[in-house]
Amino acid sequence: MMTEEEKRRSHIEAVKKYERKNVTQIKFSFNNETDKDIIAHIKSQKNKQGYIKQLIKEDMKKRK
Repeated sequence: MMTEEEKRRSHIEAVKKYERKNVTQIKFSFNNETDKDIIAHIKSQKNKQGYIKQLIKEDMKKRK
C-alpha cells in the first residue's frame, strides 16, 4: 500500500506528464508605467485566462 507521500508524488508526476502532453503556456510582460491601464483592467477580471481567450476568439471570428 502506498504512503500518503508516495500518493502525492505519484499525483504530481501524473499532472506533469499530462501537462507536458496537453498544455502550452504563453507569457506576457507588461510595463508597470506605460501599461498601467491594461494591467488594472486585466487584474479586475474574475477569470483572466477566460477573458483573454474570449478576446482572442472574438478577434479570430472577425478576421474570417
